[in-house]
Amino acid sequence: MTRVLFDCRPVRPPISGVARYCLGVSEALLRTTDYQLDAFVQEENGANEFVDLISKQARITPSRFFKNKRLVPNLLLEFLPFSGQAFFENGYDIVHETYFANLGKPKKAAKVATIHDLIPLDRPELFSKRNRIFARRNFHRQMRDADHIISVSEYTKERILDFYPDARDRISVIGNGVDRAIIDGPSVEPLNEGDPLNEGPFVSFVGNVEPRKNLVTMAKGFDQAFPAGSGWKMVVAGRLNFEAEGIITKIQGILGDRFLYLGPVDEERKWQVLAHAQATVMSSEYEGFGIPIFESYAVETPVMIANNSSMTELAVSPEQLFPTFSSEALSEGLRQIAENASWVTPSIKLGKKIVADYTWDSIARDTAAVYAQLS
Repeated sequence: MTRVLFDCRPVRPPISGVARYCLGVSEALLRTTDYQLDAFVQEENGANEFVDLISKQARITPSRFFKNKRLVPNLLLEFLPFSGQAFFENGYDIVHETYFANLGKPKKAAKVATIHDLIPLDRPELFSKRNRIFARRNFHRQMRDADHIISVSEYTKERILDFYPDARDRISVIGNGVDRAIIDGPSVEPLNEGDPLNEGPFVSFVGNVEPRKNLVTMAKGFDQAFPAGSGWKMVVAGRLNFEAEGIITKIQGILGDRFLYLGPVDEERKWQVLAHAQATVMSSEYEGFGIPIFESYAVETPVMIANNSSMTELAVSPEQLFPTFSSEALSEGLRQIAENASWVTPSIKLGKKIVADYTWDSIARDTAAVYAQLS
């Protein structure tokens, strides 16, 4: 039996796109293949409630030492990678790194590295000095050490090859997925009476609040499409991240009580926000994939998408795309969605059809094919 050490360290609060990748791929691999998968997890001071989201079929594997202190094992794995032979059991056939961090090098194991984006390399000003240093260090290490590299989009693949052309023969594009239960539905909870999302039509954004997400442009476009008195709201659900307080203040100054910030939300609430919205906006300046686009397709919500990076690969209609910083173009698209323009219904149907082929089962199938080449 092939043994896989799968890095689930990103499964911690808040649940990011990388965490959803870890959860979706690991669960589907366990359900659809005969691999023995050990999920490397971390707690801090004995707490990580989100570890419970990992499949019960997985063998939960904390480090043998310093299990309640993330920093110590992470630094040892980073600077003394062969210490992994002390942290983990022997006998792994595959070690799968799921983000910019070192999983060590167990004896005789092949290494797979998933690269979601190169934002820390392309836009280093958006990250702390520490994050910039470790992301760059690990990217180049993974390019040297990985027996195979998984890129989640064609755009990310091309950026990888711009930095490291020698990786061309070791790289596959395997995207992100959506739970089959959401696609088949109905599995989204209805809104309770008194829920603020029930107060009128709204446009949603789900993700961290940070400069890269370009939410001020979204707010300006929303304001132009749905002025005061329209009854519409702009709803944001996500964690306050880098420079978030200033961004929230700017949005409140533009929209006033037409803006609703929900804070970080759990998976059930996230799906409610996406499913009950009249539209989702992905206004980011840069994404390695753009999972909320696929998730919106899954629940048949139309999406407006900034015309950049990997997100253009996910558009199903040219009318969805708007120049990244053009609030005017975004507002026109939102008005067309509100008026059910001729392109809206076909884009919803096509988006649902496409995402049905991108379940976590299909992503796991392609990932298993990579493992089979190496084991």
